[in-house]
Amino acid sequence: MLRKSRLGFYGLAMIVGLLTTSSAVAVEGSPTFQAHGRFGLLSTSFTVPSVVTGTYASGNTFDFSIEYLPKKSVTYLLRQQLSFDTVTSSIRYLYTGLGSRFYKGPASRTEAAETGSTFSSLPRWRYYASWDAGVSQMLVHSLTNVFGTTVTLVEFYVGLGTIYQVTRDFGLEIQGEYGNGFGFSNVSASTQTTKILLGATLFF
Repeated sequence: MLRKSRLGFYGLAMIVGLLTTSSAVAVEGSPTFQAHGRFGLLSTSFTVPSVVTGTYASGNTFDFSIEYLPKKSVTYLLRQQLSFDTVTSSIRYLYTGLGSRFYKGPASRTEAAETGSTFSSLPRWRYYASWDAGVSQMLVHSLTNVFGTTVTLVEFYVGLGTIYQVTRDFGLEIQGEYGNGFGFSNVSASTQTTKILLGATLFF
């Protein structure tokens, strides 16, 4: 009888041990979104047939992006950009677009939890290539502070960038990109645009 009790105790102990071991296996996890706030230089050359040909450059260009992180190296983003003229305080360029990034390595940190301890893994430097496309409006010719010629464009961009991870959730970023735009409104136009952006990123 005593032997059966001992066998039952050992069997119960083995079951508890197996359950405890299986619950201690690392479970991978990562943030779902990454926010970007950046500013920098926009330089564009534009041609509006029979109206104007010229260039525009501004260091007052701001970019706000939300990046969705469904995979380890491929992500998707929504971005909003604007550039304004400090002399007239008018918005010269406004862009809304969708795109994707391709990271060399993981796009975000990977977390694992074992027996009450949490471990995070994230490279100090993250490199990526990107593309995005969207719709923009550009003021190409000012008649007065109120009136001017504005064109509506479909734009396509490719870029390269890197993020330096300062803390677990916060990083510093630099990106360069180049794109072409094509007018589709009643004013025909074409543009070639270069952007250099500096800023910060935050996981959440």
